[in-house]
Amino acid sequence: QDMSQNLLAYGGKPLRNFCLPLRGLPLVEEFADRSDLLETIRRSTYNIVGVRRQDGQLIGYYRVIDILTASQKPTLQPIPTLQAEQSHISALTQMQYLRSDLARVVDQRGNQIGIVTHRRLADLMLTAS
Repeated sequence: QDMSQNLLAYGGKPLRNFCLPLRGLPLVEEFADRSDLLETIRRSTYNIVGVRRQDGQLIGYYRVIDILTASQKPTLQPIPTLQAEQSHISALTQMQYLRSDLARVVDQRGNQIGIVTHRRLADLMLTAS
């Protein structure tokens, strides 16, 4: 019943309502080594670490589990781009299909307005109201 209520409450709302600022995500530079990654995850509660270029552009992410279990630097995961006006349920479905933990959210002009995590979108559906 809670899930049905949450679907009605959140499912049709635009993704822009659920965005997080990029500054809230733990980030490393593109050429960070494994020790930098380990230090970053030690200071964070997220299950992912964003990767950015020197110009600040987000280019991918690492899963914490991959960092902890790999002997070398893990594979950089791509970040899909979602539209800000896309519905919550549509975004959740697309991220599930792509098996993506993180997505970039852009406005109609293509400007990044934030990020969203699969976990955040799923938790809104599963958490009791």
